[in-house]
Amino acid sequence: RPMVGPFFGPRQYMDVGSGSASNQLLPVAGDPRSGTKARPVKTEPPVSQDEAKKLLHGRLDWLRFNRDSKWLDQSDITSMEWLGAPGACSSNRTSNEEPWQHPGFAFQVPVHAIRVRLASLPDHKKLWDVIFSGKPGDDYTVMNTATPVGGLMPTFPEFCPPVPKNAKYELRLTDLADDPRDSLFDERLTLSVRDEVARSRRLASWIFGVE
Repeated sequence: RPMVGPFFGPRQYMDVGSGSASNQLLPVAGDPRSGTKARPVKTEPPVSQDEAKKLLHGRLDWLRFNRDSKWLDQSDITSMEWLGAPGACSSNRTSNEEPWQHPGFAFQVPVHAIRVRLASLPDHKKLWDVIFSGKPGDDYTVMNTATPVGGLMPTFPEFCPPVPKNAKYELRLTDLADDPRDSLFDERLTLSVRDEVARSRRLASWIFGVE
């Protein structure tokens, strides 16, 4: 199966069929169907990827899953790629070349359509609510540039520093079947900040806003 990361690659384009999602997707800036032009909104963090990789012993994940998933094989949602610059975070990761930018997901089983929800904890503030089905990706994979087919909040917002040292997020993954009784899973996973982030003065200054 193709890997989903890190950082948007490699990408493969394979047909997985049509989706069964019912939520209507509203046009947003950068969606070719809306007739609007996207603006580049990727923010530049104060710590480069190379420096962060050294500080985190070769890895670029600032978040970690608190347990193994029964259904998700891998995701780059934990990567610093999705962490914004303090005071300049994007609520809509997009560009003219790639209207939709968001974390990618690879599953352990084939999925026809998948609903992804992200919320902060413990307040359960909804951050992302999106449905994917179809290209790009294969039966197991949602690629970083896949266009949503539905969802209440389809554009992905950057994680925005400063965040609390004990910040946690809930990632909910729901298999959408034509008949809800045939759904394979509706799994909730918790993401929390890696301990190594707090031990690095440079990263703590950026992510937590502390010196």
